[in-house]
Amino acid sequence: MAVATFTYAVAGTADRDRVRFMLGDTDETTAIFDDDEIARALTDEGDDVEGAAARCAEAQAARQARSFDFRADGAGFNRSQAFAHWKDLAIDLRARAQGTGVSTVTPVDGYSDDIDADDVASARRFGVSGDLD
Repeated sequence: MAVATFTYAVAGTADRDRVRFMLGDTDETTAIFDDDEIARALTDEGDDVEGAAARCAEAQAARQARSFDFRADGAGFNRSQAFAHWKDLAIDLRARAQGTGVSTVTPVDGYSDDIDADDVASARRFGVSGDLD
């Protein structure tokens, strides 16, 4: 796919460069996304780099979904592998954009040393049930 405009700087700090890096779209000769497509994804995602990269990966997965595997004359073309790659990348980037990760849980049981009595009372007001005393 030929792109109209392609800009990438290895040490670049532009959001566009960061999106391209996350997507592996860093070689002008094999470029997948046009600068305008990345700019649009950044706008649509509120300038969130991970969100824009996820949006681009989702778009590429949609493009690849139209391809199919086939075999002819002893040669095989497994185009579904490209779809699986872009789909998995999109899922990973979307999770990163949404901040999915590990969080610390603090027990509110009335016995923990790291929770004071006022916090236990607040937990009751907000419907936390269990043994809070």
